[in-house]
Amino acid sequence: MATRSLVVCALVAAVAARPAVAGERDHVLIDKVDARPSPINGLARVRALVSATELQGARIPQEGKPELTLKLGGAKVPFAWGVAAQAEVELDIVLVVATTDAFAGSLDGIRDALGAGLLTPLEKLGPRVQIAVIGYGNTTVGQKRLGTIANARAALAKLEIDDVTTEVALVKAVSDAVALASRQKPKQVGVMQRPIVIVVSDGDGIPVEERHEITAAGEAAAKKGVRIHALAYSPTKARRSLLTLGELAKQSSGTFRWIQEIEGWPNALGQLVDQLANQYVLTALAPLEEVAGKKLAVSINFAGDPLAAPDAKVPPPKCGKEVCEADAYCVRDVCVVRARAPGRGVFLWIMLGGGGLLGLVAIGLGGRAIARRRGAPRPAPMPMPMPTGAVGPAPGPAPAMAPSPAAPPGGPVLIVMSGPEAGRQVPLHHGFTLGKAPGHHLSLAHDGTASSNHAQITFDGQAWTLTDLGSTNGTFANGNRVTTVRLFPGMTVRLGSTDVRFWQP
Repeated sequence: MATRSLVVCALVAAVAARPAVAGERDHVLIDKVDARPSPINGLARVRALVSATELQGARIPQEGKPELTLKLGGAKVPFAWGVAAQAEVELDIVLVVATTDAFAGSLDGIRDALGAGLLTPLEKLGPRVQIAVIGYGNTTVGQKRLGTIANARAALAKLEIDDVTTEVALVKAVSDAVALASRQKPKQVGVMQRPIVIVVSDGDGIPVEERHEITAAGEAAAKKGVRIHALAYSPTKARRSLLTLGELAKQSSGTFRWIQEIEGWPNALGQLVDQLANQYVLTALAPLEEVAGKKLAVSINFAGDPLAAPDAKVPPPKCGKEVCEADAYCVRDVCVVRARAPGRGVFLWIMLGGGGLLGLVAIGLGGRAIARRRGAPRPAPMPMPMPTGAVGPAPGPAPAMAPSPAAPPGGPVLIVMSGPEAGRQVPLHHGFTLGKAPGHHLSLAHDGTASSNHAQITFDGQAWTLTDLGSTNGTFANGNRVTTVRLFPGMTVRLGSTDVRFWQP
C-alpha cells in the first residue's frame, strides 16, 4: 500500500503542468494571442484564448462568472469575455488511440466512450471542429487529414488491436499528430485556430533510454502551439508508465486526466469537452502602434486564491498574413481602407465590420439624419466593454423602469444592420426593449430565432447598458455571448439572427 501511494504521489507531481504562481493545485494558461487592426480608428483588437483548470481537470470556475483580470504592458485594461463555443474559434483536433495488445479487452469500451463522450458533444459545436483519428501499435494507422466528426467516427471504428507489437510507435504517433494539427488551414476566414492532440494511452513501451524522445515530442508540440491532453488509462493497472503521458502533457502545457476504471471515462471526457468548449475568449482594444511586443497577463480569482497565467507576448497586428496600411482595418482577413467623408461620422460607423452594403442602404434611408449632423466632430475611440456576466431577468414581459436621467443630447440610436428594416435608425431611451412580442420598441417579429422578450437597454445617467432577458438563443456583443454589457459606439449586437449597431454622437 505504501509503494502504491508513493507511485501515485510521484505521478501527480510529475504531470501537473501549471505556473509557479498558481500553487500546487491549478493550471491557468494563455493558449493563444492575436492582434488585428480594429474598425475603430487608431485601435487594435487583441484577443486571447485562456484555459483555467484544476489539477484533476475541472474547469475554473465550474459554474458562474469567472473573475478575470487582464493586463497589457503591466496596466489593467477593460475587456469583453466570452467562451470558445460562441466565439470565432476553430478546434483542430487529432485523437491518438493506443491499439497495443494491452488494450485487447478494452478497446471496444473505450471506442464507445469516445464516441458518446467526446465526438457527440463536439458535433454540437458544428463545422468549427475538424478532427482526425490515429491509432498506434507497432506502427501508426488512420487519417492523414482533418475532417468531419462523421469521418472520425468511421476511422475510430476501423481501429484494430496490433497483436504483434514488438515496438511501440507512441512517439511517432504523437509527432505525426502534432504536425497534422499544426498545419491545418482554417475552414472559416478570420477565426482563431486551436491545434490540439488528445492521447488515449497507458504510456507503456517506451524504454528508459528513449524517454528523452517523449520530452522532445512534448517540447516540439509546445513550440508549435499544440496542447497535448492526455487521457491516461492502464488496462493492466500499471501506473508508472503513465508518467510518460504526464511528461507529454507537462512539456506541451496540456492537461493530464487519470482514468482508473472504465467507469471513469464519462467524467474525464466531460471535463475535457467542457474545457475545450468553454475556454475563455478575452477581447480588448489598445492603441494600434503600442500593442506589438507588449506582455499580456491574465489572472483569475478562484475561491479567494489569485491564479495567474505565464505572460504572453502580443504579436504585431495583422490581417491574416497582411499588415494593413495606417488608414485601414481588418475584415475577414482583408485590409479595408477606411472611408473618408468629412462630417459624416455615422457613415464610418455604419461601415464597420464589413457591413458595406448594409451601410449603403442605411445611407439611403437615413440621409437626412446624417445631413443634420454634418460637421459634427468624430467621437473619441472608446474602450472595449466588459460584460458583467450577471444573470439576466427571467423571460417574460420587460420590467417597468424607474425614472432615470435624461439621455445625453444628440440622441443615441440603434442602426438595424440586417432583416427587412436594414438601415433604419431607432432612437433609444431608458427602458428600450427588443423582442418578437407585440409592443416592443424594436420589433423582432420577423426573426424566428429571436425570443418574445429578448433584451432591454437602460441608461444610468452616464452609460447605456443592454441586458439579455433570458432569451433562448442568446445575445452576442462583438461576437461574444453576454448577459449584461455596456454599449459603446460602433458595437455590434446580435439578437437571434438580427444585427444592430449602437451609435451615440
